[in-house]
Amino acid sequence: MLKPLSILSIGLFIFTAVVSLGLNFQHHTLAEIVAYQPSHSTSLALGVGVTLAISVFIDSGTLTADFTRWSKSPTQAVIASLSAFPIANTIPMLLGGIVAASLTAQDGNFAQLLNQLGPGYTLFAALFFVINCASVATHGLYNAAAGWGSLFNLPFQRLAVILGAVGTGLALAGITEFLVSWLSLLGIVIPGIGGAMIAWSVVGRGRFAPNALLISWGFSIFCSTLASVYAPEYSVAVIAIFSAFIAACVLLTCLPQKLATGEHVG
Repeated sequence: MLKPLSILSIGLFIFTAVVSLGLNFQHHTLAEIVAYQPSHSTSLALGVGVTLAISVFIDSGTLTADFTRWSKSPTQAVIASLSAFPIANTIPMLLGGIVAASLTAQDGNFAQLLNQLGPGYTLFAALFFVINCASVATHGLYNAAAGWGSLFNLPFQRLAVILGAVGTGLALAGITEFLVSWLSLLGIVIPGIGGAMIAWSVVGRGRFAPNALLISWGFSIFCSTLASVYAPEYSVAVIAIFSAFIAACVLLTCLPQKLATGEHVG
């Protein structure tokens, strides 16, 4: 079911994108789009934009299993990931950016252009979004049910029903209104893990040191939270990465082995 739904969604996306871009460039030139200047009310500080970009990548990383789940070899898994992230993810973002820069739709929804062609195309656009969202949601539901089922040894079917109901309820409650806040939270909490792991690969010498890495992660959350409150124009994700890296380098170098690992002394 997942594969036919995905193929249908991709076909509808290509058709919608081509028609919408054709309509867009009937009224706007590429030079106008490149020269676009956002209003102050819709602009973001560079640091905030960097944080959101990193957070989107982090969030997308949870979907890697969807791209690689049925790969028959490591090579196929790498090709699937490279096709999904740099290519398939960039194309819709670029299309949305073109439409937003044309002031056709501030949210980058290029399918809104189909409304100009009459109610039939409007209905088609609605069908496209339903199928597109269904394709993404079913893959996410499969991924979540499989992951939680493996973690807690629970039946996949029951978890799929429960998680599907919870997700639908949260969507109806308007959880999408908190998307930016969620991405900002990810930018504070998650990047420090990567910074600590990079430090461990550089100076850890392969030794087991969970306490040192956990302290470094906590320190990164503290630093990025302070930056979010007192210096929101800077990227909290970048601050989290570098603070965790520096803290982990110091702890892995100076902290005694027993304290770094949490082993009992004596």
